[in-house]
This record gives sequence, C-alpha cells and structure tokens, in this order.
Amino acid sequence: MKMFNVEPTPVMEFSTLFPAENEDYHKRNQLLRDGRDLYECARLRHVINTDGIWHADVVDAANGTRVKASVAIRSDGETITGMACTCTTKDLFNTPKSQSRSPRCVHACALCFMLFYRHRYRSHDGKPHIPYEASAIVDRYLSDRLQSRFFTTNSAEAGRKVAEGLEVLLNFPNNNSGRDNHHWREWLGNRHGCVMLGNCMPSIEESIDNATQTWPKQDTPDLDATLPHGWFTLLESAYERARDVDQLARIYAIYIVQGKNPQDARYVDRLRWMLSGSRELEFKLNTLIDDITHYYRPSKDKWHRDRSNRAYEHLLRVFMMSDEAVKYCNVMHDRDRWCSKRLKETITIDYPEFGGVFASLKNSGAWSQRYDDNLDYDLREFRILLQELAPMLAVNGYTDPIIDDCSELLRTAARGSKSTFRLTVSRHFSDTRRATICRDLIDMVRSNEDPEYSINACPRQILDRAYDGIAAYADPLSKTFLVEDDIQVFTAPVDDSILQQKKPKDFKEALQYVDAVDGKPLTGDYEKDLAIIQTSLQEQLAQRKAAARLEDMTAESNDNVVLDNGQKTDPTDLRECLDNQLAVLYGRQCALDTLDNKDFGVDDLFIPAVTLGQKAKWYCLTPGQLGLCAAEYALRYQRCRQARQDPSLLFRRLTEKGLKRSVTNTLAHMMEAAGMLGFSETPETAEERDALHALRDDSRSEHHQCQTRPERDEALRFLADTLERTNRNFHAPGIHDLAKATDYTSFDRLGFCNDREKSHIVLSMMLLMASMPNQVSSMIVGRPEHAELARLITDKAKATFLELQKLREKEDKEPDYDYKFSHALPLSDTISFAMDMLCDVHERMRNAESNRH
Repeated sequence: MKMFNVEPTPVMEFSTLFPAENEDYHKRNQLLRDGRDLYECARLRHVINTDGIWHADVVDAANGTRVKASVAIRSDGETITGMACTCTTKDLFNTPKSQSRSPRCVHACALCFMLFYRHRYRSHDGKPHIPYEASAIVDRYLSDRLQSRFFTTNSAEAGRKVAEGLEVLLNFPNNNSGRDNHHWREWLGNRHGCVMLGNCMPSIEESIDNATQTWPKQDTPDLDATLPHGWFTLLESAYERARDVDQLARIYAIYIVQGKNPQDARYVDRLRWMLSGSRELEFKLNTLIDDITHYYRPSKDKWHRDRSNRAYEHLLRVFMMSDEAVKYCNVMHDRDRWCSKRLKETITIDYPEFGGVFASLKNSGAWSQRYDDNLDYDLREFRILLQELAPMLAVNGYTDPIIDDCSELLRTAARGSKSTFRLTVSRHFSDTRRATICRDLIDMVRSNEDPEYSINACPRQILDRAYDGIAAYADPLSKTFLVEDDIQVFTAPVDDSILQQKKPKDFKEALQYVDAVDGKPLTGDYEKDLAIIQTSLQEQLAQRKAAARLEDMTAESNDNVVLDNGQKTDPTDLRECLDNQLAVLYGRQCALDTLDNKDFGVDDLFIPAVTLGQKAKWYCLTPGQLGLCAAEYALRYQRCRQARQDPSLLFRRLTEKGLKRSVTNTLAHMMEAAGMLGFSETPETAEERDALHALRDDSRSEHHQCQTRPERDEALRFLADTLERTNRNFHAPGIHDLAKATDYTSFDRLGFCNDREKSHIVLSMMLLMASMPNQVSSMIVGRPEHAELARLITDKAKATFLELQKLREKEDKEPDYDYKFSHALPLSDTISFAMDMLCDVHERMRNAESNRH
C-alpha cells in the first residue's frame, strides 16, 4: 500500500481534502456522509498508530467480518500529510491537480472522521471536553415544535433545572445516586419500563429516518432536526448545558447498551475520549465500563427476542473484554451466528484455544469471582500498610503515584475484569521497572506478618490475583529493595551464556548462578545473600550522595559561592523582619527561631536531592512550609550579597526542586502582607525585595512545580463559608462562577445599588478574584468605571485578612481536632492559604489603583 503525499491539512479541516470534482457538490457531500456513517457504525477495525501513521481495516456492512479495504493516513494528530488505501481498483475521488492520484475514497474519509472527532473531543490536561452534540439538535427541535429556544442568561443553571425534571420523568439516577441504584441497574440491563414503552415524544418516531441516504443533510444538523433518542436526547442536551460530565457519561452508556441506531457505536469513542487525561477520569471510565458489562442484558425486539447490539460489541472490542464477549456470544449465538465471528479476535485474547465452539471454553478460574464487598475499606487498609512498609512513598503529605496505581490495579483485580486490568497495566505500568516495583510492593503487603496489620482472606485473594497478573509484565530476574529513603531495583548479574543454558525463572533461581556482588561473595543462602545485596546497595547510595555533594562543591567553587549550612552569618535585622512576616501570614509556629523543633526543616533546601524521599519532601508543601523556604532563600541571598558571591546556585537548586515559582509568589505575599498592615519601608524589606527581583529575573524554567496543601478549592470553600458566616444575608457565588463576575462588571453596578447590595457585590468579586485572579482582575484593571469597585475590594481584602488572622490565632491556641481528623491538615493551614489568596487580591487591586493615579 503506497502512501501518497497530500498538501498538509489541519485535521479539523480535513474536508478540504475531498473537494467537489467538476463542481459536483452532491457527490462530494454524499462521500462525506458515507465516510462518517462508516466510522460511526464501527466498521473501522484494528485502528492503530505506528510512528505517526494511522492504520485501519474496513469491514463489510452486512456481518462485519470480511475486510473490504485497508487504509492508512499519515498524521501527527494535528495535521494530515499523507493517505493510502487498498481500494485502488475502485473509482477514486481525486483532486483535479493531483499528480499522484492520492486516494480520496470513502475509507480514507472514514478514518479522517475518526481523527477529526478524536481531536475535537479528547480531554486535555485532565479537563474533560463536553461534545455539545445534542444541544444544536434540541435547539432546532424546540424551535420547530415549540417555537422556543434553550437560550437563557445562565445556560448551566437552566440545563441543571431541565435535567432534574427529566430525571424524575424517566426515573433516571441523578448525581447523588450510587452505582447500586435500582433504576440505574434497570437501565443498563435494558429492563426499565420506559424501554418497553418506546419513544414518547410526539411525532418523533414518524419523522425520524436513520438511513444513510436521507441524513444528515448539509443544511440541517446531523439528525435532520429530530431527536434520535427521544427523551434522552433532551436529557443529553441538558447535561451538556450544565457541563455535567458524570451524567453525560451515563447517557452515553445508555445509548451503548440500548444500541437502537447503527451509529450508536460512536459513543464508545465519545466515552473513552471524554473520560481520559487524568487518573480521576480514567477511574470513572473503568467504573462505568464495569457497570455496563456487569448489568448488561440484550434488548428485545418487538417479538421479545434478544437483539444483537453492534455498539456493545464495539465496546467489547475496544476494551478487549474476552470474558464479557464469551458471555454475550453465549446468549446471542442462536439469534446471530455471526456475533462469534465478529468478536473472535476479542475472545482469543484470553482464550487462544477458541475455535468457534463455546462449550470447549473454560472460565478464567481465579478471575471468575468478584470482590465488591468492603472493597473501598480494603484498599484504604492496603494503602496504609504500604505507606508503613515503604515510608519513602508518602513524605510530607505527598503520596507517590505508584500507590494510586497499585490501588487501581487491586480494584480491577477485585472486580474480576482481566480487560480492565490489562488496560490499567498499559496506562501505568508499561515500563518494566515500574511493573517490577509494583509486583514487589504487593508481595511485601501480602507477606507482612505484623499482627497489627493482619489481612483477612478476601483481600489476600485480591492481592494474589493482582500479583499473578502484574508478574507477567515485570522482570522476573529483578527484585525491589528499600534502601534508606530510596527504592532500588536490583537485577541479578547473570551471564548471558548462563541465561541461555539454564534459563532461570525468577530472581531467587538466578541468584544461584551469581558468585559475587560488587566484590562481595555470595553464600548460596538466599536470605543471607539478600542481606549482602542490601548492604551493597546502601554503600552505592552513600557514594551517590557523596558524588552529588562533591559536584555541588565544585559548582560552588566555580560560581564563587558558598552554601555551607553551618555558616550562620544571617543579618539579625533581616531575620527578625522575616520572622515577623512569617508570624503575620502563617502563625508563630512557623517562626525561624522555632524551626529546629519542627518536623519540617529547610537546612537541606539547597542540597541536591538524590533519593526518592529527599525529592518527595519538596513536592507538596503547606503555605507555612513555603514561607519558611522563602525566608531561608532571602537569608541565603543576602548572605551571598554580603560576601559578594554569585547567587545563581540558589536559583538552580530552587528550580531543580520545583520551588522557584512557589517561593517567588510566597515571598511576594509576605511582603504584601507587611505593606498591607502598614509596616514602614526599612532597609530589611529593601533587601528582601532585591532577593525577590533577582529570583524573578532568573530565566531558568521548572520541569515540575511544587503543589500546595491543602487544595486550593478547599481553602476557597472555607473563605466562602467564612464570608457567609460573618456577613448577614450574604450568599457566596460558586467559587468558579466566572459568569457571575462578568455580570457584575458588565457595567458600573455600584451606582445603582444600596449599601447592602454594594457590600455583597464587593464580597463576591473578592471571592471570585481569589479563585480566578487573572480572569477576574482583567475585568477591572484598566477600566476607569470600576475604580470604586477596585478600591472597595482592596479595603475588603485587608479587613478580611485581619479577621482570618484573629481566627488563626484562636485556632493555634485551641486547635479544632475534628477538622484535622476529617481534612488531614490543621485548620490553621487552610486559613493561611486563604490569607495568601487575599494578599494576592489586595496586591492586584492596589496596583490597579496606583496605575490609575
């Protein structure tokens, strides 16, 4: 199959690759319709991406078993640069100026549609993309039937209200309904009463026509201004307006299990693209797929016979669900003898012996039983025990992602889904070393004999299942060792000749063919040899630390800078100034003088981090800990200035640990708090400002950035609750309600409000600016009509800051242990985070005022 070059074309504009030949627009539009129909009916199989070339096979429409053509498109995901197809004997739809007869056939068009929708609907940066496919259809329908529109000033609120009403009418589970909701199980099992009643919307069944030749028309939406799924299309549109991703995913699940229209197979891709890009979304996808396959039953035709479902079959194919495919074919084989042929490749993943006879297949043994009872509790206990056994995986509030990956692996193992297990492995354990660490961590937990952390029979069976599953992806000749605060994977140094002759099966057996490790002879006793390897790894770690420190000293010498931690020449006045700022923002418990008595120290802030534990210490800090880091930096910088030394190594160390931006912002907040409270300008604050400007001017970029504890939304919710509690009749807006801020700044509303309304607007804008500082401040800065609003927000931010300061002082004296028990952090840390955000609001609005003057 020869790849033909085409003019580089954006994926979102691929239709320009299929121009009208001889101005025959009807033929061109029909080609696009047929190409989309081919993709949406799941006739593209074996879609893979190899080195930037997308390959796919196209199967026949009748039984979906015979490959009609193979197509390939060269694309980097953004631009299409080449096409190829095996249908060279058929009429090709060519560009008139093309010299290479590049294939512009329906098969290439179908694969282009797949890339088009993938680019449009795939989630990015952990934020799901709402398709908004049903909204245009519903708008057209409402306009045609009811002469109304869905347009309102707050589309999200209207969508939520409409969705609530339709949920009641359809007995559809709402956001508060769990997975065990009776109506949800009935819908997924095609046993709900509404399924038997059919479509209740007037005249829909009479007017809808899903034949390819009839729809879609170029001058109407995809489904010719009718509702393809009746009431559910209305509900889908409402969820799109409300941006309710969870409920929208449930709607797609219903479309898949019902499979009423041939094009419903497209919702498999919609679902997996929408729920991707982050661990949270992938967890939701796994849970939803598990619910679908667990409760699915074939829908019935009008003679109450089981009806085949191409959309559900596509789901089984995409997620490689062998057991579920066998279960489905056992039910459908008498009604549709082709289903086993369509799903043969899926079945043979776990049943390679399958030859078309289901009676010869045996269940997957240890994977046949589900363990759903107390699963969340068991996984929580697993995480606690794993953190006890490997403390370097949970340091200073930071939890290594491998703990979450292992927990997700156990969850999929408990549900008995080998396909989801494989999917989880491919997502998180494609690296052999990482899979080896996971295997050995699970083995540590199941081998633990501490009676305080005893494991009952059910979790032990889950652990055994997960261990056996991940072992196939791990290195059998390697073992994980916990060395001080680091994790190291040691591979038995066996000669290649011995590997070929003896073929050891595991690490223990391979160790028998090793005479010595790092010059230390092995004894042949497995336990003693493990101790020898452990000692050797500890010595290697000590050498790595010494080498890193030597490299650091060389860099210091070359840069003419000394960062000796024992050097205590800090200027007394600057230290006292920083101490006062830390006390104002973060409380006396963060004072530099009491730092030696705290669990968190900054003496190693400018020492290279070598081990996993040393690196993890700086990944997730509280506002107070960041304040200590900022103060330590300012002191070190001033020390360098006094000695006339180059401070560039300070900037490099902060950048390596992902602290540069966070320390910059924290130091600015500390200075802003001092200015807000009227501290006079002193030489000490000038020195602090020099340190801040030098750090801002440094051009180094961070590969990762320190995260702040607690979560920002938690601090914002606390701030909103505090404002409601201290301001009578005030109702805080949603912390991410940008539309509310736009409404308040659309014109000068303060001149038309009484004092109470004006106060509530100022409080709302202050809260929204704390939540979305860049977006909200841009609505005020540079607009003279909002000068009064900026001044009032500045004053309110200072007043609220002082109120929170008093509240934190009270909290420091009498801690709220109930809050700490439910939030894992003291309330004072949450208050400090809120005060940090108020400092930022105050600085932005104060600068806006000064710029106007």
